[in-house]
Amino acid sequence: MQETEIKQSAGAGSDTATCSTEDAVIDLIRARGVRGRVEHQASMDRRDYHPDQWIANFQEELADGLQYGERIKGQSKLLHEARDIMCSLIRERDWDCAREWVKKYDSQFLLNV
Repeated sequence: MQETEIKQSAGAGSDTATCSTEDAVIDLIRARGVRGRVEHQASMDRRDYHPDQWIANFQEELADGLQYGERIKGQSKLLHEARDIMCSLIRERDWDCAREWVKKYDSQFLLNV
């Protein structure tokens, strides 16, 4: 791992290092914890859930995650295919076809930002 990819984690004398991906996950967990405490007036330390409720919530979250993963996989395949098509059109210098292709399929690549 390159030195620029890791940094010392917060805390005096800490010898553990984190990368930007780990930092992003930690930030996400903390933000979701704050959001959950505000939204549900409870934390993950709550004692009013039966283990079956925790399992049901966990399974629902996993099912959502699987759906997100499948969607991303489909988008990734589409992007790879689009890249291959565009590279081929560029190599062939078929600019008219490239413009038509973009015009026809551009909406599939737009992000709702």
